[in-house]
Amino acid sequence: MKKWCFLSIVLLIIAFSGCKKDDSGGMEVAQMKLEEKLSKLDVPEVMKNSTNSYAETAVGCVDYVKGISDYFSWFDIPDDAQYQGLKSTQGEVYTWSYGGFSIWETYNDTGSKYTWQVDIDGGAGRQKYLYSEEDYNGDNGRMEVSDYTTSDNDLIYSYVWYFNSAGDATLTWQDAAGSFKYEVKSNIDLSGSAKMYSIGKLFYNFQWNSDGSGSCEYYDTDGSVILSDTWSVSDL
Repeated sequence: MKKWCFLSIVLLIIAFSGCKKDDSGGMEVAQMKLEEKLSKLDVPEVMKNSTNSYAETAVGCVDYVKGISDYFSWFDIPDDAQYQGLKSTQGEVYTWSYGGFSIWETYNDTGSKYTWQVDIDGGAGRQKYLYSEEDYNGDNGRMEVSDYTTSDNDLIYSYVWYFNSAGDATLTWQDAAGSFKYEVKSNIDLSGSAKMYSIGKLFYNFQWNSDGSGSCEYYDTDGSVILSDTWSVSDL
Protein backbone atom coordinates (compact mmCIF):
# COMPACT_ATOMS: atom_id res chain seq x y z
CA MET A 1 0.00 0.00 0.00
CA LYS A 2 2.89 2.37 0.81
CA LYS A 3 4.32 1.69 -2.64
CA TRP A 4 1.12 2.82 -4.28
CA CYS A 5 0.77 5.89 -2.10
CA PHE A 6 4.30 6.89 -3.15
CA LEU A 7 3.66 6.27 -6.86
CA SER A 8 0.43 8.24 -6.70
CA ILE A 9 2.16 11.21 -5.09
CA VAL A 10 5.00 11.13 -7.64
CA LEU A 11 2.64 10.93 -10.58
CA LEU A 12 0.29 13.62 -9.31
CA ILE A 13 2.72 16.18 -10.68
CA ILE A 14 1.43 15.37 -14.15
CA ALA A 15 -2.14 16.18 -13.21
CA PHE A 16 -1.71 19.93 -13.43
CA SER A 17 -4.46 22.50 -13.83
CA GLY A 18 -6.87 21.57 -16.58
CA CYS A 19 -9.44 23.09 -18.82
CA LYS A 20 -13.03 21.94 -19.01
CA LYS A 21 -13.27 21.81 -22.78
CA ASP A 22 -10.66 21.07 -25.40
CA ASP A 23 -10.17 23.64 -28.17
CA SER A 24 -10.49 20.84 -30.74
CA GLY A 25 -14.22 20.53 -30.09
CA GLY A 26 -14.58 17.92 -27.36
CA MET A 27 -17.63 17.76 -25.17
CA GLU A 28 -17.83 19.71 -21.91
CA VAL A 29 -15.94 17.64 -19.35
CA ALA A 30 -17.73 17.63 -16.00
CA GLN A 31 -15.86 17.85 -12.72
CA MET A 32 -16.52 15.22 -10.10
CA LYS A 33 -19.07 16.58 -7.62
CA LEU A 34 -17.52 14.41 -4.93
CA GLU A 35 -14.77 17.00 -4.60
CA GLU A 36 -17.16 19.67 -3.33
CA LYS A 37 -19.17 17.22 -1.23
CA LEU A 38 -16.11 15.92 0.62
CA SER A 39 -15.01 19.45 1.46
CA LYS A 40 -18.13 19.83 3.62
CA LEU A 41 -17.40 16.75 5.73
CA ASP A 42 -15.06 16.64 8.71
CA VAL A 43 -14.69 15.48 12.31
CA PRO A 44 -14.96 17.76 15.38
CA GLU A 45 -11.90 19.96 15.81
CA VAL A 46 -11.25 18.64 19.33
CA MET A 47 -10.80 15.15 17.90
CA LYS A 48 -8.29 16.31 15.31
CA ASN A 49 -6.19 17.97 18.01
CA SER A 50 -6.54 15.14 20.52
CA THR A 51 -3.87 12.80 21.91
CA ASN A 52 -6.50 10.24 22.93
CA SER A 53 -5.48 7.06 21.09
CA TYR A 54 -9.04 6.05 20.17
CA ALA A 55 -9.94 9.48 18.85
CA GLU A 56 -6.65 9.63 16.92
CA THR A 57 -7.33 6.28 15.26
CA ALA A 58 -10.87 7.34 14.36
CA VAL A 59 -9.59 10.55 12.77
CA GLY A 60 -6.97 8.53 10.91
CA CYS A 61 -9.67 6.30 9.41
CA VAL A 62 -11.61 9.32 8.20
CA ASP A 63 -8.52 11.00 6.74
CA TYR A 64 -7.52 7.79 4.99
CA VAL A 65 -10.85 7.34 3.26
CA LYS A 66 -11.13 11.04 2.39
CA GLY A 67 -7.70 10.65 0.78
CA ILE A 68 -9.58 9.85 -2.40
CA SER A 69 -9.31 13.60 -3.02
CA ASP A 70 -5.64 13.05 -3.94
CA TYR A 71 -6.83 11.62 -7.26
CA PHE A 72 -9.19 14.41 -8.30
CA SER A 73 -6.64 16.42 -10.26
CA TRP A 74 -6.00 13.42 -12.51
CA PHE A 75 -9.36 14.01 -14.16
CA ASP A 76 -8.52 17.58 -15.20
CA ILE A 77 -7.51 17.81 -18.86
CA PRO A 78 -4.42 20.00 -19.38
CA ASP A 79 -4.36 22.80 -21.92
CA ASP A 80 -1.92 21.00 -24.22
CA ALA A 81 -3.91 17.74 -24.40
CA GLN A 82 -4.77 16.44 -27.87
CA TYR A 83 -8.38 15.62 -28.59
CA GLN A 84 -8.67 12.22 -30.27
CA GLY A 85 -12.42 12.35 -30.77
CA LEU A 86 -15.31 10.10 -29.91
CA LYS A 87 -14.39 6.42 -29.65
CA SER A 88 -17.61 4.49 -30.26
CA THR A 89 -19.76 4.48 -27.11
CA GLN A 90 -16.75 4.73 -24.80
CA GLY A 91 -16.66 8.51 -24.89
CA GLU A 92 -14.33 11.36 -25.73
CA VAL A 93 -10.60 10.61 -25.63
CA TYR A 94 -7.82 13.09 -24.80
CA THR A 95 -4.11 12.35 -24.64
CA TRP A 96 -0.97 14.11 -23.45
CA SER A 97 2.51 13.29 -22.21
CA TYR A 98 4.62 14.44 -19.30
CA GLY A 99 7.83 13.29 -17.63
CA GLY A 100 8.23 10.27 -19.89
CA PHE A 101 4.65 9.07 -19.39
CA SER A 102 1.91 8.93 -22.00
CA ILE A 103 -1.53 9.59 -20.54
CA TRP A 104 -5.04 9.14 -21.91
CA GLU A 105 -8.34 10.21 -20.45
CA THR A 106 -11.66 8.88 -21.70
CA TYR A 107 -14.70 10.85 -20.57
CA ASN A 108 -18.31 9.92 -21.18
CA ASP A 109 -21.80 11.13 -20.37
CA THR A 110 -23.90 7.97 -20.54
CA GLY A 111 -27.26 9.65 -20.07
CA SER A 112 -27.48 8.68 -16.40
CA LYS A 113 -23.94 9.22 -15.09
CA TYR A 114 -20.50 10.56 -15.92
CA THR A 115 -17.50 8.25 -16.32
CA TRP A 116 -13.80 9.01 -16.38
CA GLN A 117 -10.91 6.64 -17.14
CA VAL A 118 -7.21 7.49 -17.00
CA ASP A 119 -4.74 5.19 -18.78
CA ILE A 120 -0.96 5.45 -18.48
CA ASP A 121 1.94 4.03 -20.44
CA GLY A 122 4.74 3.85 -17.91
CA GLY A 123 6.72 1.21 -19.79
CA ALA A 124 4.24 -1.68 -19.83
CA GLY A 125 2.10 -0.31 -22.65
CA ARG A 126 -1.18 1.51 -22.23
CA GLN A 127 -2.77 0.31 -18.99
CA LYS A 128 -5.73 1.51 -16.95
CA TYR A 129 -4.80 3.45 -13.82
CA LEU A 130 -8.03 5.11 -12.65
CA TYR A 131 -11.68 4.57 -13.40
CA SER A 132 -14.44 6.61 -11.79
CA GLU A 133 -18.14 7.05 -12.27
CA GLU A 134 -20.66 9.31 -10.58
CA ASP A 135 -24.37 10.01 -11.05
CA TYR A 136 -25.33 13.49 -12.14
CA ASN A 137 -25.85 14.89 -8.65
CA GLY A 138 -22.78 13.15 -7.25
CA ASP A 139 -24.69 11.24 -4.59
CA ASN A 140 -23.53 7.82 -5.77
CA GLY A 141 -20.25 6.79 -7.30
CA ARG A 142 -17.18 4.60 -7.27
CA MET A 143 -13.51 4.78 -8.14
CA GLU A 144 -11.08 1.98 -8.95
CA VAL A 145 -7.29 2.16 -8.79
CA SER A 146 -5.40 -0.39 -10.92
CA ASP A 147 -1.79 -1.44 -11.40
CA TYR A 148 -0.61 0.29 -14.59
CA THR A 149 2.99 -0.94 -14.19
CA THR A 150 2.37 -4.46 -15.55
CA SER A 151 0.38 -5.96 -18.39
CA ASP A 152 -1.77 -7.84 -15.82
CA ASN A 153 -3.31 -4.47 -14.87
CA ASP A 154 -4.76 -5.88 -11.64
CA LEU A 155 -7.24 -3.94 -9.53
CA ILE A 156 -5.56 -2.71 -6.33
CA TYR A 157 -8.37 -1.08 -4.39
CA SER A 158 -11.68 0.66 -4.83
CA TYR A 159 -13.81 3.42 -3.30
CA VAL A 160 -17.58 3.60 -3.15
CA TRP A 161 -19.56 6.60 -1.90
CA TYR A 162 -23.15 7.43 -1.12
CA PHE A 163 -24.70 10.70 0.10
CA ASN A 164 -28.22 10.95 1.46
CA SER A 165 -30.55 13.92 0.97
CA ALA A 166 -29.14 15.66 4.07
CA GLY A 167 -25.59 15.49 2.74
CA ASP A 168 -24.43 12.77 5.15
CA ALA A 169 -22.00 10.35 3.53
CA THR A 170 -21.02 6.70 3.62
CA LEU A 171 -17.52 6.24 2.19
CA THR A 172 -15.94 2.81 1.73
CA TRP A 173 -12.36 1.87 0.85
CA GLN A 174 -11.63 -1.79 0.11
CA ASP A 175 -8.65 -3.67 -1.24
CA ALA A 176 -9.16 -5.87 -4.29
CA ALA A 177 -9.05 -9.11 -2.30
CA GLY A 178 -11.71 -7.88 0.11
CA SER A 179 -9.44 -8.55 3.09
CA PHE A 180 -9.19 -4.98 4.36
CA LYS A 181 -11.94 -2.43 4.39
CA TYR A 182 -12.65 0.98 5.93
CA GLU A 183 -16.25 2.14 6.12
CA VAL A 184 -16.76 5.70 7.27
CA LYS A 185 -20.03 7.49 7.92
CA SER A 186 -19.49 11.22 8.02
CA ASN A 187 -22.38 13.54 8.81
CA ILE A 188 -22.88 17.23 8.17
CA ASP A 189 -23.15 17.86 11.94
CA LEU A 190 -19.62 16.32 12.31
CA SER A 191 -20.87 13.18 14.06
CA GLY A 192 -20.00 9.86 12.46
CA SER A 193 -18.52 6.39 12.67
CA ALA A 194 -15.61 4.40 11.29
CA LYS A 195 -15.38 0.63 10.92
CA MET A 196 -12.19 -1.28 10.13
CA TYR A 197 -12.39 -4.79 8.72
CA SER A 198 -9.55 -7.32 8.57
CA ILE A 199 -9.76 -10.59 6.64
CA GLY A 200 -13.35 -9.69 5.92
CA LYS A 201 -14.34 -9.41 9.59
CA LEU A 202 -15.11 -6.36 11.72
CA PHE A 203 -12.00 -5.39 13.69
CA TYR A 204 -12.66 -1.90 15.11
CA ASN A 205 -15.81 0.17 15.40
CA PHE A 206 -15.56 3.86 16.35
CA GLN A 207 -18.48 6.21 16.86
CA TRP A 208 -18.43 9.87 17.78
CA ASN A 209 -20.85 12.72 18.43
CA SER A 210 -20.83 16.23 17.04
CA ASP A 211 -19.14 17.50 20.23
CA GLY A 212 -16.24 15.04 19.80
CA SER A 213 -17.16 12.50 22.50
CA GLY A 214 -17.27 8.92 21.34
CA SER A 215 -16.76 5.20 21.84
CA CYS A 216 -14.65 2.33 20.55
CA GLU A 217 -15.14 -1.43 20.30
CA TYR A 218 -12.46 -3.98 19.41
CA TYR A 219 -13.61 -7.39 18.14
CA ASP A 220 -12.25 -10.92 18.15
CA THR A 221 -12.32 -13.03 14.97
CA ASP A 222 -15.49 -14.76 16.21
CA GLY A 223 -17.30 -11.42 16.44
CA SER A 224 -17.16 -11.10 20.22
CA VAL A 225 -16.15 -7.79 21.81
CA ILE A 226 -12.65 -7.89 23.33
CA LEU A 227 -12.50 -4.27 24.39
CA SER A 228 -15.07 -1.53 24.80
CA ASP A 229 -14.30 2.02 25.87
CA THR A 230 -15.57 5.57 25.62
CA TRP A 231 -14.07 9.05 25.61
CA SER A 232 -15.51 12.39 26.60
CA VAL A 233 -14.69 15.88 25.42
CA SER A 234 -12.63 16.41 28.58
CA ASP A 235 -10.51 13.35 27.65
CA LEU A 236 -9.51 15.05 24.41
